[in-house]
Amino acid sequence: MKQNVQLRCRAEAYRGRQPYIFISYCHDDGSRVYPLIERLERDGFRVWYDEGITPGDEWSETIATHLEGCSVFVAAITEASVNSHNCRNEINFAVQRNKDFVSLFLDDVKLSQGMELLLSSVQGIFRSKYRSEEDYIQKLYEMESLQRCRDQEQAIAPAMADFIDEDETVTLTQGIPGLQLGSLETFLLRVKTQEKIHISRNEFTIGRSSMQADYVLEGEYSISRRHATIRKMRGNYTITDNNSLNHVGLNGRLIVPGTEYDIGAYDIISLAKEHLVFFKNYNEAARRVSGYELRDGQGVWKLGTKPVTRVGSQPLGPDGSGNEICLADPGVCPQQAFLVAATEGLYIVDISENRTTSVNGRQLPFCTKIRLQAGDRIDFAGRTMQFDIRL
Repeated sequence: MKQNVQLRCRAEAYRGRQPYIFISYCHDDGSRVYPLIERLERDGFRVWYDEGITPGDEWSETIATHLEGCSVFVAAITEASVNSHNCRNEINFAVQRNKDFVSLFLDDVKLSQGMELLLSSVQGIFRSKYRSEEDYIQKLYEMESLQRCRDQEQAIAPAMADFIDEDETVTLTQGIPGLQLGSLETFLLRVKTQEKIHISRNEFTIGRSSMQADYVLEGEYSISRRHATIRKMRGNYTITDNNSLNHVGLNGRLIVPGTEYDIGAYDIISLAKEHLVFFKNYNEAARRVSGYELRDGQGVWKLGTKPVTRVGSQPLGPDGSGNEICLADPGVCPQQAFLVAATEGLYIVDISENRTTSVNGRQLPFCTKIRLQAGDRIDFAGRTMQFDIRL
């Protein structure tokens, strides 16, 4: 994994059949648009943007397909976007298809007559009219069409974040739709050992040194003494690479040392060869009632009984290492992949040495969570299984 300091959005482009938002923007505006996309995803909205295009895809066909399928079209309007041929094409396409359309005016730009005509019949939200960024975003969230693109379980979490602390749980009671009776927890799960790591301080350091770290990753000498620090402020969490020797990855991308990055529910944190999953306000009871299965001609494996289920050739050991789904097939790595039982579904993450995990014929990017849909066919280095949901 090569270091790449180019500005990238860390939100995962939505993949599925439920209503979703299409974000149209100019890449020159990435520093302003990417935080909004990440905020939308963190708050439970299903969002697609052009980082969802995989290598080998036909760019124009992929854009058109996702434009046709979206429920809401959101255009970030700036000086750069109104002069972008691609942005104008997307806007024209959305208008022709009578999509629910929102123009987010990040700048007070002078529109050409043609662009003014296109946008005259659609709703516009002007950043300059609001005192704060939060007021501006809340105005966007008030749109009924946007709410159709939101997972209701995740929508509840931000409202509860102000009174949920890392060292306590909150009992859920009746009257909260979509959630089962249980408790919410925030923790890191160490994939290698299935150990829950509760973040016991507002500034929590992970590393190899028992003198310098709040949590010690034992048995892994590629970890630096103070490898990374997680900070909590007002219910939000960030991670910083403390200039470690072997770097920190977040959802498959290296982060810049010394820079804080927001982390959200089910984000994958890689410290050298170690992988941690961040569970925020996790609903234990909802996870227990999930009926996920992997099946092939050789057996059926139940999923969702644990927050993480590991897949690989190494059998379970007394120290907790190994895999709940042990595959002895040739080519399967000792640690091939793992599955995360989220409140809203099941994610798969590839951690194989030779990138040999694929879904429906598409190779998975390293250490990036992909949400599974019923009927998906997963290939683990030649061993093919089908994912099903049993209610």
